[in-house]
Amino acid sequence: MQRSTGTSAPWTCPTRTTGSCRSSVAMILGHPDWGAVGHHLVGPHVEPSKDFILLAVALIGTTVSPYMQFYAAAGVVDRGAKPADYPLIRADAILGAVFACVISLTIIIATASAIGGTGPLNSAAQAAEALKPVAGQNAELLFALGLLGASALAGAVVPLSASYAIGEAAGVERSVSRSFRDAPLFLGLFTAQIVLGATVAMTPVDVIQLLIGTQVLQGLISPVVLVYLLVLTNRRSVLGPAANGPRYRIAATAVVVGVGGMSTILLVQTVLGWFGLA
Repeated sequence: MQRSTGTSAPWTCPTRTTGSCRSSVAMILGHPDWGAVGHHLVGPHVEPSKDFILLAVALIGTTVSPYMQFYAAAGVVDRGAKPADYPLIRADAILGAVFACVISLTIIIATASAIGGTGPLNSAAQAAEALKPVAGQNAELLFALGLLGASALAGAVVPLSASYAIGEAAGVERSVSRSFRDAPLFLGLFTAQIVLGATVAMTPVDVIQLLIGTQVLQGLISPVVLVYLLVLTNRRSVLGPAANGPRYRIAATAVVVGVGGMSTILLVQTVLGWFGLA
């Protein structure tokens, strides 16, 4: 079955730079206490509470998410990458990971500066209300535009990655450059997921709780996906010279163990809570 051989480079992603710039500007305009920022960067604040662990796993889930693992690999294949492109693709993956950490850091600092100390936020309305001291009467509009920008990207990437994964498992054509006639399952799943997401967004569902819940679920699933990826990327019988070298094996194993450890702690705390032991 023929694959797409688009001419665009498989390692380009301008949204990383623009996203980093926006969050960096927001961080600076928030006028944070840089002394406190530096202190917590050197010695991060950690709590053994269930709520803290849950949000930590949610943060992992939204950063090291399963859908991005599928999307990153499938996107490279869809664009017709060749073995000669592997060094640039590997560099792009590393650069993307660094950007993700930087963007997450700037978002955390900007959020803490703008609405820190207001207590837990349980809804989008509360988040918009917390922005009023900073954004004034336009707080709701500002927050709505922020959610729209984030959802515009996620609304395309998440359904697309799921369609890639299912299409690959089913062994059917999967490419955004194909028509519905050539790839009915792939594009049908993609379209159906977008329609389902739009339908859910129109209901009175609690957006904040939905976001946290899905991110926690991703954080719990990530270690399973990462273990399989780690095994495959370490096998020279599968990847030949493109397999992980000793340094990448050590780094990747440490990440997988760390993510798996956080997810295990959350699961244990949840199960113990069912029996009133935590």
